Amino acid sequence: MTLTGDGGTRFSFEGVKYIHQDHFGETGLKDTTTLFVKVYQFGKEEPSGTGTLYITAPNFTKQLATMEITNTHSWHEKLQWMARFGAFFARTIWDVYGPVSLCDKYFNSDAPPRTKRPLKLRGCTPAVYHCATEDQVRAKIDSYEYVLTLSL
Repeated sequence: MTLTGDGGTRFSFEGVKYIHQDHFGETGLKDTTTLFVKVYQFGKEEPSGTGTLYITAPNFTKQLATMEITNTHSWHEKLQWMARFGAFFARTIWDVYGPVSLCDKYFNSDAPPRTKRPLKLRGCTPAVYHCATEDQVRAKIDSYEYVLTLSL
């Protein structure tokens, strides 16, 4: 993500979350709503700063209000898709942090590959990085740059 300061100075940041399979009531929610970030000024290798981003319940509600259902003009259909997303999101959180899960959490090696849906880039071009992990597993990482203007 690209950040632009008042004077036109450009920054980027990278973040990491540490998710533990703890009980939802203990630390699960805190894990998923906390992002540890490093901020870099473009052209510099050392971070300009570090920080921690927290998503509070009011901010999460605000984010939910910005969701937009596209490709339909029907309010009824938009409401159906919003409800479907809400059910999926709640089910996913419950499966990770809830005391009991109703779904099979285990990997099924006999399952067919998932059908991938097309990615809507909205004008962004991904940068593709090929790398190897410490155990020599080859990985491909796609990075997308979005522009966000902030007042610093």
